[in-house]
Amino acid sequence: MSAIQSLLRVMTLRDAEAIILETNKVPSLRRRGQIETLAMPALEPPLLADVAALLTGGRPLEDGPTSLPFHDPDGAHYRVTLEKLAAGFRMVVRPSRPPATAAAPPAVPAGDAKPHAWWAQPSEKRQSPSAPGELAAPPAAPAAAVQQRSNSSRSPSRYPT
Repeated sequence: MSAIQSLLRVMTLRDAEAIILETNKVPSLRRRGQIETLAMPALEPPLLADVAALLTGGRPLEDGPTSLPFHDPDGAHYRVTLEKLAAGFRMVVRPSRPPATAAAPPAVPAGDAKPHAWWAQPSEKRQSPSAPGELAAPPAAPAAAVQQRSNSSRSPSRYPT
């Protein structure tokens, strides 16, 4: 497995889109849409068979190509498309993102059981009635607003009566 992990590191360091590993063939990189063959010997059948068995958990691949995730112990994440051929296996390995973790729902404070809209006043700023059953008084209007309302009531009407 360490030989395959080394090839995956080469793919990452060379900024390749994918690496193609096939039994009895030289590994090749796909970079910028072009295929580049690596300068190394062909891959032996037992090497890819061991990796395939590890990825599939021993399940047969007779149905066709299978796409599986692979997580390198160094922290890298890959997507492996594994296909069974007459001569062995073919793997196309692409870098991928780490799996998304499910976000935990936000915690509701113990004293405030009902959720509120983001634009609503927090419960600490709301006015509460002083006695049970009594309605809360509306907030007082600022003095400037009261003065403006009293001046606007004195202005002549635009429409004669």
